[in-house]
Amino acid sequence: MTTVTPPLLGYQEIISTATGVTDRKRIERIEDCMRNVIFHSTLDWQTRLQLEQGARDALEVLDILDSEDGQAPGATPG
Repeated sequence: MTTVTPPLLGYQEIISTATGVTDRKRIERIEDCMRNVIFHSTLDWQTRLQLEQGARDALEVLDILDSEDGQAPGATPG
């Protein structure tokens, strides 16, 4: 039996395209981070370019939060 993956909805496609992330749970976390950390607001007033940059910024924030040492990937601990 073949499982059909539903298409990405709303901002999910923009987030996936901007970040390269395809995992839906990760995309949802990025969207939540965009709303609550990056823009502190709803996303509907952002331009597409702002949404794309916000998605990349949110991914960077989540990568830091998810890292074992709390450092940005490639960062040298000070």
